[in-house]
Amino acid sequence: MRSKSAQPFTLEDLPEIRRICNEQGRKAYITLNTVMYAHDMQLLKSILDKVKQHKIDAVIAADFAVIEYCWQMKIPLHNIHAGKCEQCRIRSVFFSVL
Repeated sequence: MRSKSAQPFTLEDLPEIRRICNEQGRKAYITLNTVMYAHDMQLLKSILDKVKQHKIDAVIAADFAVIEYCWQMKIPLHNIHAGKCEQCRIRSVFFSVL
């Protein structure tokens, strides 16, 4: 969620975002591009529950905790960057698109 360059949104906005995307024939993605720590796991699970509930098309992520939870919950993922060959090999297990 952008805090300075755009009007921030909340999880309660996801149904409206999904509706607008559907009306326009667009896909809805949510980016979770922050480092997650142990104290963030409950919040992460809550966010991903809402993502799944509102049928957001995919999560864009780099943090392996986000990747792992998405994989467990069968939420599609997109890779934001691919680096070394080992990362590509590991990520190929999790991501819908490399």
